[in-house]
Amino acid sequence: PPVLAVRSPQGEGRLSLTAPVLRMAGSVHLLIAGAAKRAALEAAAGMDEIAAPVRIVSDRATAHWVE
Repeated sequence: PPVLAVRSPQGEGRLSLTAPVLRMAGSVHLLIAGAAKRAALEAAAGMDEIAAPVRIVSDRATAHWVE
């Protein structure tokens, strides 16, 4: 399915889009909150898509930083 309803380890409800849907998106925006998430996104730049799924879209996404 193109959209999956999932729960985080803390029990929050989330929607997850599959890689093909993300690749076909007209625009992609990442909302990054906090220094730890910023560091994780920067570390992901040197990884492949298996190790860091955000790599599927990060090269063409607009990142919005919230500290």
